[in-house]
Amino acid sequence: MCLVYEVTKYRTFVVIEVAEHLAEHKPEQIDYNNVSGCTYYSPEIASVGYTEKAAKDAGYEIKVGKFPFIASGKASASGATEGFVKVIYDAKYGEFRGGPMIGNNVTEMIAEAVTARKLETTGHEILNAIHPHPTMSEALKEATAVAYGEATDPIRVSLRLNSSPFKLLHPNFTRHFISVQPLLHHTFDH
Repeated sequence: MCLVYEVTKYRTFVVIEVAEHLAEHKPEQIDYNNVSGCTYYSPEIASVGYTEKAAKDAGYEIKVGKFPFIASGKASASGATEGFVKVIYDAKYGEFRGGPMIGNNVTEMIAEAVTARKLETTGHEILNAIHPHPTMSEALKEATAVAYGEATDPIRVSLRLNSSPFKLLHPNFTRHFISVQPLLHHTFDH
């Protein structure tokens, strides 16, 4: 079923391209390396662009980042902690080269990666885009932060280290956070 869907999606794009050509429009060439591959199973698998090996074989110096869903608040809350997002960037220009994803709803999340590749987005542009939190889709940004050495979330780091997140923060963090909680609820209730 998943193969039929992917072929149908691709065929639809080709039919549109042929129709535009016959109407003497200037159809955009298909970038076959930017056609997503999706497997609709449990867990879902999605990928676009280069694999790590293919990028190296193509001569790119690369930056690679991987973010496991076990470190995602949304994944933990929904019980979908299996899987990860992996990103591959060109080290010289920062252009997003591709990557695989495995886990719940990654066949939905791959759209951001396809769009980022289409627009020749850089890692810094992904990092500077404000992603909603907590969401599964922010895993792309988190994987990018790992690739660029900017993954600094102390709570997630502490979860991996099996220690208290508050040891990594300012000693007054707990007191300040607790005092802000009623204010946050009041702000969003109105």
